[in-house]
Amino acid sequence: MSVVTPPRPADPDERSLDERVAELEALIEEARRRARRRRQRIAVVLIAGAIGATLLIGFGGHSGNATGTRGLAGTRNAPSPTANNEPLGALPPTLGFVQSLAFDPRNPRVVYLVAGRMGVARTAVVKTTDGGAHWRVLAASGWPGGYQTLVADPRHPGTLYAGTGVGVFKTVDGGQTWRRSNRGMFVRRFSDRNIGWVSAIAVDPLNTSVVYAGTDQINKSTDGGHSWRPVFTPEPVRSDDSISVSALAVAPTHPETIYAIHASSRTGDTSIYTSSDAGKTWRVSISVPTFVHGFVTDLVVDPHQPTTVYAAVGATVLKTQDGGRDWQPIGHGLPVKAGLPRGGCHCNNGVTTLAIDPHRPGTVYAGVNQGGIYETTSGGRHWRRVAAKGTYYLTTMVGVDPAQPTTVYGAGLREYDDSVHLFRTTNGGRTWASAPEE
Repeated sequence: MSVVTPPRPADPDERSLDERVAELEALIEEARRRARRRRQRIAVVLIAGAIGATLLIGFGGHSGNATGTRGLAGTRNAPSPTANNEPLGALPPTLGFVQSLAFDPRNPRVVYLVAGRMGVARTAVVKTTDGGAHWRVLAASGWPGGYQTLVADPRHPGTLYAGTGVGVFKTVDGGQTWRRSNRGMFVRRFSDRNIGWVSAIAVDPLNTSVVYAGTDQINKSTDGGHSWRPVFTPEPVRSDDSISVSALAVAPTHPETIYAIHASSRTGDTSIYTSSDAGKTWRVSISVPTFVHGFVTDLVVDPHQPTTVYAAVGATVLKTQDGGRDWQPIGHGLPVKAGLPRGGCHCNNGVTTLAIDPHRPGTVYAGVNQGGIYETTSGGRHWRRVAAKGTYYLTTMVGVDPAQPTTVYGAGLREYDDSVHLFRTTNGGRTWASAPEE
């Protein structure tokens, strides 16, 4: 009898090398596909979570104002849950009205202001290093003169320039020490070279060794304010104390372009001048018969478009979009009017200061006498009051922090009791907090 032995199954290990490699590659590819699907599912979950969080924040996941702050008139709906949650401290007593604001270019917690009272011969620079919770007077300040201006170097923290009645003072250590310089600045106007008036300062944002200062002429320094030379005299110099060049601005993206406002005591006109070659030549852009001795004017340039400029001239706000060839009034919604304020005060009865948001160029703030702070988000087509319901006179100042543009400071002097008010928003104007009154 014969026995038939069934065939032995093939040993997997006896498969050809090519078959084993092909199977291994198939397993690897399947693992890759599964890993890709897992990553895609995780990404979808993360994106959905992020969108949900954004919607929660954007539409006010929490409601109500932060504890310890007092909202001012004109607050918007749906305030941010973190709006103004830091205290805003009072300014030192008997300081006087705020004349100018300056900001550290990198640290939003460092803010400077210069202030003084009418009839008081000396003013003071005040500083905070904790975002406005506490303020202190810098011991080295307190210069002669009344109205003064303060400008920070946009590239070097701690470097500031102050325009005073005796020249330009500069600090490079955050206000601890100041050095005066007026060499070459007043020789055309006064026999005493130590007397004059610096009413406006502008620093070249790309080359901060270049500084412009306005007196009865436009002066330029190329060594960081150590020495000066006149580059433009709008009219024959008079031996009086009238302010003539009252505002200066350098275009951030094209610093060869400079704008200046000159108030003529001879003709009674206020003119806006422009230079496109770093001050070598100048031309009249517009002249308006609105000069009132001693009034305040201001200029701001669009941070992204050097031909777009906003100008406060008397009781008028003007705008150009073509470098000054054509100007249009944009005061719709602002409480500006011609004439002098009550009491015969020879000061501007309109917009005293302008500030532009560097991240949102169409957003501009205006400090208005007898009106508080107004805002436009449409490049000046419409304005609305956002802070300071009470009546203020002499000055209402406003400044946008360049290191954190959602933080805006305002200050004003109340008409009836001469009390100084300080207020601030940290959420782009949606809500405002007021410091305790003196």
